[in-house]
Amino acid sequence: MGLSILFGCADHDSPENIVTSNNADNKQLKQVHFLKQHHDVGFTFAHKNSMQGDYWPHEILGPGAGVLDFDGDGDLDIYFRQGSSQDNSELSDQLFLNQWNEIGQLKFINATEDFDVKNFGYGMGVTFGDIDNDGDADVFLTNFGADVMLENQSGKLVETTGPWQTDEWSTSATFVDINRDGWLDLYVGKYNQYQLGQDVKCYGKNSQIDYCSPKSYPIEFDSLYLNQEGVFVDVSESSGIKSDKGYTLGVVVEDFNGDGWPDILTANDATKNFLWINQQDGTFKNEGLNRGIAVNGKGQMEASMGIGIADFDFDLDWDIIMTHLTTESNTLYVNNGESYFMDRSSITNMVQLSKAYTAFGVGWLDVNNDYLDDLIIINGAVNTIAEQRDRGDELPLKQKQQVLLQQENLKFDELQDSALEFINKEYVGRAAVFADFDNDGDKDFVVTVNHGPPLFIENQSPQNNWIGLDLRNRNGAQALGSVVYIKFNNGSEVLKRYHNDGSYLSGNDPRILARWGGDHSVEQVKINWPDGETSVIVDIQLNQYLTIKQNEE
Repeated sequence: MGLSILFGCADHDSPENIVTSNNADNKQLKQVHFLKQHHDVGFTFAHKNSMQGDYWPHEILGPGAGVLDFDGDGDLDIYFRQGSSQDNSELSDQLFLNQWNEIGQLKFINATEDFDVKNFGYGMGVTFGDIDNDGDADVFLTNFGADVMLENQSGKLVETTGPWQTDEWSTSATFVDINRDGWLDLYVGKYNQYQLGQDVKCYGKNSQIDYCSPKSYPIEFDSLYLNQEGVFVDVSESSGIKSDKGYTLGVVVEDFNGDGWPDILTANDATKNFLWINQQDGTFKNEGLNRGIAVNGKGQMEASMGIGIADFDFDLDWDIIMTHLTTESNTLYVNNGESYFMDRSSITNMVQLSKAYTAFGVGWLDVNNDYLDDLIIINGAVNTIAEQRDRGDELPLKQKQQVLLQQENLKFDELQDSALEFINKEYVGRAAVFADFDNDGDKDFVVTVNHGPPLFIENQSPQNNWIGLDLRNRNGAQALGSVVYIKFNNGSEVLKRYHNDGSYLSGNDPRILARWGGDHSVEQVKINWPDGETSVIVDIQLNQYLTIKQNEE
């Protein structure tokens, strides 16, 4: 029995449907969630946006965060961006080491000083990639101001120079091997040309001063830096990236047209989204409008912020969720099988569920153990909420967070649970960072809060069969951009991506993770490596993470 795809696509089977679709308890199972909010995991970090009552545009967009195994002990640590003002050295980014492998519980210790983490500017986002092919990932930080590249040198983070050191406002960034030469290049999204001291006064309801739209300031071009064996060169102009510009907030890389070359998708605030299709000669062409993802189904530009990619309908192509401003709703773009996208927000209930909120971070995550991808939506306003202002809230932008459960008809319902503080208490939510912090085969997540401490949410799904894959290229570096097809002995197949981008301002756990119910087994795993090579692997060991290196048995 396959899923009945309501978008006119062919039926496809997901692994769990073969086994559980006739289970009388399946409907009841879908109402169960396994999320647990932890209030003390050792995070002593609290974001400060350094607001002084001037309604600076940059103070409400951060912070981001990212995960990486900094100490090499096999579990993922977390790096938080700080919104310190540029003249305040007392506030800095912070790094926390995961103690799961040492003590067997979710606990983090502050290692900020041990790794020479400090004030690297007014922080926005973070991403990771091995820029020198030495086997450990390096760190790239986007800022309101000059960006920062930190080379990982035996556990110490050492700042290095490059063309990213410009006085511009950067948001999300991602590493991508645009020419498939084995060296990670870098795409950096830019917002607008606002600078301190050039403020425009904007007003909201009742003629009270409020935060400005991005359109109050000129748009900035995004940047693309080519990695020439460890030396980066700005190719933004020659690559065609500067042929168009938008207020970029989210960036992801994927082969959207199926030609084996990485393309770049940007979520743009108040302007058309871009889908830069790789022309295989070092240049890109923006096909966002032609492929149906530049605007929504009504032809309207939206305030796009976060991006989540998954094959949520199990038809072996990439579907996309983008988060938006209050009254606009989040938008679900469904791939028609030929790399063109259709807005299916209304018929999936996305419009009804999301119009009341301003959403930033987003990710696909099975939270009720039915093997369907649900959605984590992180909300927080960007314009003053009068009721909160009147009661004296320091930052009156708080909204509730959302968990949207996918149903078997591909519609979404909102999770209601009075016991889960995460979806009942209001926060100024921004990024969501997804990672399997306890290596148990399900992904947990951390939510960053503007001008407040982060939230830690553990996924406690029951232990069913799963496989986890950490993919490495010939040099031992993370093979970012790989695509994996997992085929089961019942004929079903799932599609997964190995990349750490997505959500909003975040660096996520890139590892491939697939879960399924029943007693069927994995027949083979096919890996499409970033350089175009393909590997097929059989006899996969279950219920653990495996490191697979390109060109090795």
